[in-house]
Amino acid sequence: MPYILDPLYIPEPGGGIISSDVPWSRYLNPAANGKWVGRADLVQCLDQAITLDITAPVGTWQKLYYPLVAQLGNWEFNVRKVDEWIEISPTHKGYYDLVMGEKEKLEVKIKTVIDDIIKHVSDLELLEHDFRRYKEFNDYFKTNDEHSIKAVFVDLVDFHSGESAGGGAGRLSMSFMQQNNIFPTIIQDFYEMTSEEDLEKKERLKNLPRVEKDMLKTKWRAYQEWKKLFGAEVEKRFKNLGELIASKKKMIEQSRNWIKPYIARHKMLKEGMEEKKERETRPFKYWYPSTEATGETVITLWAWKEFEPPEFYKVPGELLALKRGVKLYDEKTKKMCDRWTMEHLIMDDKVGLKEKYPWITEEWVHEKTEEIIEKDDLFRARKRVKRPYLYYSFMEIIFDKWLSRSPTGSEKEDTMITVRSYWMSQNVLLVKLLELKAREEEFEDYVNSLLGIKKEIAKEGFIGKKEMEIEILKKEKDIKRMELDFQEKKKKLKEIKDQIEKKKAEIDLKEREIALKKSKKELENLKKKVASMRVEEAGTVRNIAKTIGSVWEKFNDFFGFRFKIFKAGPYETDFSYRITKFHLKNIGKFYYGPVVNFLRKKIMV
Repeated sequence: MPYILDPLYIPEPGGGIISSDVPWSRYLNPAANGKWVGRADLVQCLDQAITLDITAPVGTWQKLYYPLVAQLGNWEFNVRKVDEWIEISPTHKGYYDLVMGEKEKLEVKIKTVIDDIIKHVSDLELLEHDFRRYKEFNDYFKTNDEHSIKAVFVDLVDFHSGESAGGGAGRLSMSFMQQNNIFPTIIQDFYEMTSEEDLEKKERLKNLPRVEKDMLKTKWRAYQEWKKLFGAEVEKRFKNLGELIASKKKMIEQSRNWIKPYIARHKMLKEGMEEKKERETRPFKYWYPSTEATGETVITLWAWKEFEPPEFYKVPGELLALKRGVKLYDEKTKKMCDRWTMEHLIMDDKVGLKEKYPWITEEWVHEKTEEIIEKDDLFRARKRVKRPYLYYSFMEIIFDKWLSRSPTGSEKEDTMITVRSYWMSQNVLLVKLLELKAREEEFEDYVNSLLGIKKEIAKEGFIGKKEMEIEILKKEKDIKRMELDFQEKKKKLKEIKDQIEKKKAEIDLKEREIALKKSKKELENLKKKVASMRVEEAGTVRNIAKTIGSVWEKFNDFFGFRFKIFKAGPYETDFSYRITKFHLKNIGKFYYGPVVNFLRKKIMV
């Protein structure tokens, strides 16, 4: 099963407005006696969904869209755009060239800059290689490591003395002489020298043939001259390379920052055909003939606002729940403190937000919850009222603009505005806002991924090619390991399939029988305890009720039942009276109704 809060709406077969096929219905909908009702509530108001359609001159939709967005702010709604896409028929040449032409220009610019970045990264790796070598040389000279300096001279300088055969050692080099047994110990003899006088004073060196002694004198003098010249330059080159590397890194970072806005603009020019559903259905939509000059733009908004149920002469039970400490966020620890919501609606990898965004962690949830509540202040639309609310009014508003051009050149515009209203508990709204934050983060990650920036080090602005290659190798090894494991498991599954099928029914029946007996026994014992207690023992009764509810919930989960004995959590469960009379009715009157009436008046003007 997918993430239960996406989507909030699925069209009813046959054209109905409301559908019970949404994933959240069997979990959060009080009207359907949802499994988690009381822990989290969500209702799509049955009579609060409408699509307004207006056909008018080009530009009319702007007279509806911008005034509505501004008015929602005046009505103290929080508003966010969550999706936007455009689809233009190539036969509408003027409109297509204007929009798609700009998108293609952005593509060319992005590709050019990314190619330049790749070249800069390659140059940087060469500079870093030289920097490491010169750092090594500089360390040798600073510590006066004579043996290592000689090794550099033998391997990198003397090695190329004279003509070489096939790229090997030069014919006048010490390496060539030793390899060809001309002077078998000449390199060791050279390492042993500390001065020319050693050739006449040291016991082993003074017994060498005169020819080798002369060669060693020549090499020693060349070494001293090279050491003098190279030693003076090595520190200078080391510093210059460090400056060039810093400059190259800065250039790469700046290039990435310069191109990010262009990548973001390109991503925002999202085509409808990028969506799988649109690719599958659009060829069969009679409203969009491919031979006609048409264009479509779809914008989806979310708007939400605190909802307070008006109950006169009575303290609402929800306020008492708030007083008992039902809250989502702890201001002291700066963390989300509703564990039930964390475990079921967010981190559950089957129905929670994690199913759609597998990369999220509890640390990410705590960080973004703090951002939502304290930095962005998204939970409070009514800024002058500083207190928590248990329920919120939430609306999806979709503007679908369709533009067509006739062969005579005349244009007309059809705008469909869909408004859907929802009533939800505060923890459901938090999950939707976390979903919004996840969308924002994925958008930024998309930009960074094109630029070769890893998510975990995106703030540093740089990653080398070597690190990327190592990461690729790791992933390839993991995939191979997973493939082998899959094949092995598949083979074993085939061998034991018959045995499993044979015993499956017996095991299932036995488990159900045991669970049923255990649940009945626990329930009877608890009922006896409650019946024997005095009414004044309210606190104990609440604890017993909570225990019974827990046992009953396990019983229901095992057998698939959908009814409850006790209220499961702090949120409302009485749909037929309280939710319909005090919540949905007033959402329609004070939230949904004014929005629809505002649009109708604008359409009629």
